[in-house]
This record gives sequence, structure tokens and C-alpha cells, in this order.
Amino acid sequence: MRIAPAAGLLLVALCELALPAFGQDASTVRAQTTASSAITQAGREEILSTVVTGFTPYLLSENSRVVVIDFPSLREQARMFGRVVLFVERHGAPKTRVMTQSEVQQWLEQHAQRIETLTVGNNFRASQLARFFNTARLQDVALSGDEQQLRDWLLQAGLLRPVDTTLVASEPETVIITLPQVSAVPGCVACTVKDAHRKVILEHELSHAHFSTDAHYRDYVMSFWSGMASQASGGKFAHFLRKRGYNADDQELLANEMQAFLMHTPDVKMFAASAVGMTDAELDAIRRQFREGWEAQQRAER
Repeated sequence: MRIAPAAGLLLVALCELALPAFGQDASTVRAQTTASSAITQAGREEILSTVVTGFTPYLLSENSRVVVIDFPSLREQARMFGRVVLFVERHGAPKTRVMTQSEVQQWLEQHAQRIETLTVGNNFRASQLARFFNTARLQDVALSGDEQQLRDWLLQAGLLRPVDTTLVASEPETVIITLPQVSAVPGCVACTVKDAHRKVILEHELSHAHFSTDAHYRDYVMSFWSGMASQASGGKFAHFLRKRGYNADDQELLANEMQAFLMHTPDVKMFAASAVGMTDAELDAIRRQFREGWEAQQRAER
């Protein structure tokens, strides 16, 4: 097991780079085209085996368009990404404005949630994060300290860049995924993350990164999801995802989550056939259909 550098050292090193003025044209900001190379590269096994005590980003060795951010626990992860989760994917939360902190607290109370229990892992395209920050700025909604840290780091790492008064995703667009360490949060039983959970969380989130960075796979998943819509299995999966709080109006989000749960959540404690109202045999049949269809498409494309 490897111990990562002391908490925040990598972030501090990156933040020592000169942060450009928000409205500065990107063509004049040399650091932002090269800073991402300063992110430590690591493969999934190295990430899983490394103990961290603070915000720790990695550039995934297997896919250079994927950045993995490791957090000490769900608490730190939620403080940085909780409001983004509500803005991007939670059903019933506004999608055209950023909620204030007091509105977030009201929403959580109404839905019997804590900010830490919204998600166990996250995946966002850089453009989604840019939209969150741009919307907050236009509304004059204050960012939390953790959200400011995220925005500043994304700029320093070159994953976002300023264009006039807005932020845009750098090309090629990066996918940012997050996961917590094996950990516990005092007073929150549901926030406990065990070693087996951590492995499944990373596999689940990496499948989202595959969806976002591989157009052929994304097209296949969307087609498969569209085909499921006319079948009972599609209705059951959609109901399952709505119950988990995903935005039912976002078909790409639902398709992305379907493939991640169906094919990349191999722990019945985290995803079981009964959760979607199916038997094990029924769910296995859908998995087989998905796998065989994808393999056939790959053969056809060779």
C-alpha cells in the first residue's frame, strides 16, 4: 500500500502557478496548456492501493482524458461536489440556476438526505463543471471555499480555460471522476466506505468515463437504452433510477447510469436484481444481451 504525499501538496504545487485573471484571453495563458501534465499519472490499481489524506488528483494512465480525484472520505467529496450533483443530475433540483446554501439545506431536509449521501462517487464532464461555475457567477451566488478550490484547480490544471468572462472546457474535453477512501463519517452510518465498496465505486465511475470519452460506446449505449424503452425491463430500470434521484428528463444521464449499474457494479450489496424488480436470471439475460451486442458492434467496426 502506497502513502500519497501530505494532504494538498500536489494542489499547492499547482496553485503556485500564476492564476490568470478570470477575463484574460486563453491564448495568452501559457500555463494552462501545460499544467495538466503536472498531474500525477496512475493506473486504477495504484489509485486503489494508495492512501491519501487530502484532495488528490490523478491522470488515469489507461485514458489520458480521465482525471480521478481521490478524497479522504465522503464528507470531503460532498463538500466540494455536493452542490454540483444537485445542479447537474438530481431530479427536482433546479437545472438552470445554482441553489444557495440555505436552499440546498432545505432540499436535503425535504428529501431526507445529507449532502454526504447524495452520491458515493461522481463523474462530470469538464463542460458541466464550467456551466455550474458560469451559472453561479451570473447569479452572483457565492461559491463555498471547497468549490472555489475546485474551480481554481481546474483552471491551473488546464481542464477549464477562461474566454472573456466565462469558463469553457479545454479540448479534448476531460472527464472528472471522484471516489472516497476506505473511511467513515462520524454520525453517518450510510457514509461508511469499505475496501470492497471503493473498488466497485471506481469501476462504476470509470464506466461513466468510458461512456463520455468513447463515442462508439456511447452511441451503442444510447441505442440499447432506446430499445429497452419499449420493454418492461426499460420501465423497471427507469423507475429504479428515478427512485435513486436521477433526473428523469435527461435520457443520456439515464442511459449512462443504466450501463454503469448493469455492467459495472458487480456487488449485490450495491446493486441487486431485486432493486430493479427483476430476478437474477432476468438481469443476467439483459447483461448478456448488452455484452453480445457490444461485441458484435466492435467486430463490425474492425
